[in-house]
Amino acid sequence: MSKNTNPVKIQNTIRDTNQANFAGILSAEQMTTAEAHADEVGYSSIQAGGGTFFHVPMMQGRDPWEEFGKMREAFSDTPLSILVRGDTLVGYDDNPDDVIEAFVKQSAEAGVDIFTIFDGFNDTRKQIKVIEEVKKQGKHAQGVICVADSEAYTMDMYKNSARELYDAGADSFYLKDPVGIAPPEDVYELTKWLKDEFPDMEVHVHAHNTHGMAYPIYMAAIEAGADTIDCGHPASAENVGQPSVLRLMDMIESHPNPDVRARAPQLNIEAIEADRPALYALRNQYRDSEPVFNKDVFDAMHGAKAPGGAASTLKSLVNPSTSGMMGMDWDDAQIAIYRVQEKMLPLLGDPMQVTPHAKNTTTQAAQVLLHFVTDKEFGPKIQELRKQPNGSKEVLNFVTDVLNDKTRAPSQGRGYIPKGEAFMIAAMHSKMTTDIAKYMAGRLGKVPGDPDELLSRNIKVFGQQLPEDQKDARPSTLLEPRVDKARADIAAAGFENVSENDIVTIALWDNAKKEGMTHVQKKLNGELSSNPAPALPSYAQSTGGEGFEKNGVTIRTKHDVYNALGGAHILEAVAQAALEQDKRAHYKAHTPQVDADKRAGEDFYAAHYADWADEAQDQLEDYLEQIPQRLYDEGFEVVQLTRGVEMANEIIADVCEKKGVKGNSIPKAEAYSLDIDRHRDYDFTHENTVA
Repeated sequence: MSKNTNPVKIQNTIRDTNQANFAGILSAEQMTTAEAHADEVGYSSIQAGGGTFFHVPMMQGRDPWEEFGKMREAFSDTPLSILVRGDTLVGYDDNPDDVIEAFVKQSAEAGVDIFTIFDGFNDTRKQIKVIEEVKKQGKHAQGVICVADSEAYTMDMYKNSARELYDAGADSFYLKDPVGIAPPEDVYELTKWLKDEFPDMEVHVHAHNTHGMAYPIYMAAIEAGADTIDCGHPASAENVGQPSVLRLMDMIESHPNPDVRARAPQLNIEAIEADRPALYALRNQYRDSEPVFNKDVFDAMHGAKAPGGAASTLKSLVNPSTSGMMGMDWDDAQIAIYRVQEKMLPLLGDPMQVTPHAKNTTTQAAQVLLHFVTDKEFGPKIQELRKQPNGSKEVLNFVTDVLNDKTRAPSQGRGYIPKGEAFMIAAMHSKMTTDIAKYMAGRLGKVPGDPDELLSRNIKVFGQQLPEDQKDARPSTLLEPRVDKARADIAAAGFENVSENDIVTIALWDNAKKEGMTHVQKKLNGELSSNPAPALPSYAQSTGGEGFEKNGVTIRTKHDVYNALGGAHILEAVAQAALEQDKRAHYKAHTPQVDADKRAGEDFYAAHYADWADEAQDQLEDYLEQIPQRLYDEGFEVVQLTRGVEMANEIIADVCEKKGVKGNSIPKAEAYSLDIDRHRDYDFTHENTVA
């Protein structure tokens, strides 16, 4: 075997894991406390900020600068990175140059080492200014190339982006697949080209494992020479987040090519394992924030090319009344929105679904869905269907049929087009959002692909068409400066000696709601109050009645059963193991046909997936067999075991259903699956001693 002189480096995506699997609402204190040993693992870097981890803390009653400061303090020995949305920075709209300059300067002073700078359209005009400012601060600028499964995102686009980012001074390349469906062979080809064309540049790769494709994507990149891979801690990764670091290590260590095996990461496994209990417990507590696995919903996400974090933020983007107005339950409403997106994206040029563009298309899809209700032809039908016994599914099926209708219908200027497409265009004209109008007009950057000519032709109706002399301008250059205005506004409000961090916050979020100003005023007035953590399930809370005796026998409660089962972290591990079986059935087959001696092929991945599923099943069976003994060891009398096991199964069903495990997939214990190895003297005439 070759000597390990170039091990694959791993970045811990604690920030993106929070965004994907916790809706971004964990505080810095919660993350750093739960993953307290991350600094000891040997990660090349930790992604500790950026993305939604600026705005969401504000909404949660915390200051984003103070939040990052806590991350910096906790992980003092590891380089920290933040994800920056090009000129959009950490918001949803472009910023003028003075805000970009101030944000980068303050972030660098706060301790950011690496700025990962992307634009969802690979419009390098919107990355170059940030790269230049990062270089001025003496920090590492990662030039991001977004990769996708889309005709609009071609190898020529990727290569042109790479050349422009390199010329702009980027220190390394970062291939970003927020959806997790980029063809592995495209990633292999691009990575190999980058390593050959720019031998002094490292290549870093990022993907979500929502559809089970991140592992083939990652391994293809590693086979081509990628240097760094994004992973999450095993106890908080997977679902719609990044792959587990331990599972990726397993694949590298068992790769058929000895040169790949020789690059196995050198990490402190004990430090990783030390954080499992705390992270599992935290994940269990925030279970209502994590996307619930539903194969039909995830299949619809796949069709819509929705990013990993979309499932956890959909409710915050779409008014809950949408599903009510349509007469659908939330799962069916999600499917309908994603199916609308799937049909809508080609009309928009097939833009990558990543923030802020995913937010814009999701909101537009919800508006199209609502158009069904007001449409003269379809509205009455929707009202009729929603009254049916299975009304939610009937409405969903009807919406799907309309979208898929291939019957030819006349259109203005394009002859006859499919009726479903004609409805989509009409609905978008009727309910086009301002953000989509801006997108079509080029105000958000270069529009990829080939947008529908009918939509493009009517952009002027929405007042967003750019003058001829501005059509090729970088959007940020069309904006008025905001930093001095922010400084004047806060002074006018009666505040003096305001920090530059707070000035940047005001300037960044100088929107219609004046979110930045409102936040800073609350902060300076001492009025920020962090939202409370979610309450634990009732069975996880002590009622104060434990230990009560009846007829000389201790009454056993569901809380006693919960403790006997091992508590939150054990139950979360059980739920994740149960989910492994169902999620595996959703994994999309997209593995390359390759030389099995040099590259990992279909059999390689199938074997690993099967091994992981078998391991999870074995762990479940071992655990279920132990439950009667666990109850007995907790002090349950033999006569109490049957009801105790029933309550154990109720608790297990609850934690599993929260993950999306249903029906026969939910594991169950048997009351006497183990011989109890000791017995107490007991009067079997006592009854009702398990509450």
